[in-house]
Amino acid sequence: MADVGTRHAMPSFVIRRPRGRDLQSLHHLVDSTYEPMIVRLGIPAWPLRVNIAQWIHSGTLWVLESKGLIAATIRLDVYWKFVKLELVTVLPELQRCGYGRALIEFAQSETRNQRRSSMQLITHERMIDAIGFYLHMGFVEVQRFQLHSHPFIRMTKAVPRFPTDPAR
Repeated sequence: MADVGTRHAMPSFVIRRPRGRDLQSLHHLVDSTYEPMIVRLGIPAWPLRVNIAQWIHSGTLWVLESKGLIAATIRLDVYWKFVKLELVTVLPELQRCGYGRALIEFAQSETRNQRRSSMQLITHERMIDAIGFYLHMGFVEVQRFQLHSHPFIRMTKAVPRFPTDPAR
């Protein structure tokens, strides 16, 4: 269990691996976050079709829990040179509270722990708020492409190693 801590009057929270009993809460989180965007922006419904139970079992999914509530989630998939971020999701009523930032900082720490040099993610080009957030967090756009006739953006962020890292 990774305890990330508090920051700027944000409620205390913990980032941990989800358990099977979290499945219903995770479905609620994903549905309440993505359903309005799918309708409003016309983006693909892939987040509603992900196999959350499989991701729990694979150990690639993390949840941010605050006051007994699953408030946010992120999937970290480790590749040869980078960590891919997926399903960066915060309950709509808790957005702009710092949980998204906490997830990205956690992902950066895990990227270092995995000895990878960068993080990557893909987002739909109509998700302007998400793109702005990722840019603010230090990601840069590296590619625009079409996937199933939808425009997506690939973004990356370099993750420098700690100065005390023996691999330097």
